[in-house]
Amino acid sequence: MNDPLGSSDGINNDGTELEFRKFSCSATPPMSFTDKSIYNHTGGDQFFDVSTLGSDVCWIKIKAWGAGGGGSFSNGGAGGYVETFIKKADLPNSLLLVVVGSGGNRWNTVAPSSIYGGGGKGGQTSGGRQGSSGGGLSGVFDAASFATATQSSSIVISGAGAGTGKDDNFVKNPRVHGVPGGGLMGLKGGDSLSAGNCKGGQGGTQTAGGVGGAGTSTVTSGEAGSLFQGGNGGGFGLTGSNQGGGGGGYFGGGGGCGSGSHPFRESGGGSGSSFISSIDNGDGSTVTGNGLIPPMIIDLDYIAPAGEGGGRELNGSPGLIVIEWK
Repeated sequence: MNDPLGSSDGINNDGTELEFRKFSCSATPPMSFTDKSIYNHTGGDQFFDVSTLGSDVCWIKIKAWGAGGGGSFSNGGAGGYVETFIKKADLPNSLLLVVVGSGGNRWNTVAPSSIYGGGGKGGQTSGGRQGSSGGGLSGVFDAASFATATQSSSIVISGAGAGTGKDDNFVKNPRVHGVPGGGLMGLKGGDSLSAGNCKGGQGGTQTAGGVGGAGTSTVTSGEAGSLFQGGNGGGFGLTGSNQGGGGGGYFGGGGGCGSGSHPFRESGGGSGSSFISSIDNGDGSTVTGNGLIPPMIIDLDYIAPAGEGGGRELNGSPGLIVIEWK
């Protein structure tokens, strides 16, 4: 009788060769995944070690929610959502950097030195306080740290929502609500309706950061966004300023501009763009947020309030990343 397992030299007991079945991956990703790791915001770099996965794992799915922008008397923009499907064999390295962006600060708070994930700060005032800042991107990179990440090391990025502007001396102007992140093109921030003709910052694209908002000679223009980084809002040294910072992203949104004559005539920042690398199998997608509400909140792995824009005088919420495999 043949040994069902065969001998160690690959020969049955009767001298015939064992038939080996070579393991192969399916051409398309599975409909569901068996295992996952959830990455919440920590304010620092995190990592996913692909080498710890079993040899029979073929596919990896990454789901990312960008962080929300900070609010003032108007709402900050929600972060976007992106998902990608990647064959394990196509990943460049076994240790991947995971960045979960910080939520944007609300207006009239002391400016932090930086917003993790590249959120742009709101316009600075003479008292050290700032307008609403943009949220930070959420993404996965083939890099040792976020500080050393490059354009070519990007695997997937979800753009963040922008900080809001404020207009007309405590009167809500819906046009200056922070715009949501997500999509391959970020959105333009809202314009001020007041004197000075302040324009919102432009959204980030696939090739460049959004241009900072500008206006007449009496205003201070916002800074342009750049790779991963949202632009800061234009500062003018008046207490109570609130020109929004741009959201972080593959390319960050531009900051809003501020009036040089009135502390409540500022525009919103632009939101950050999202990105999916070429190692995606073609089923990846991006979704833009809706106002301060992030996309895909019905996903079973979504954890509220990840990605929400800041409501009236509230901070934006940090992002979220879920990595699944099978």
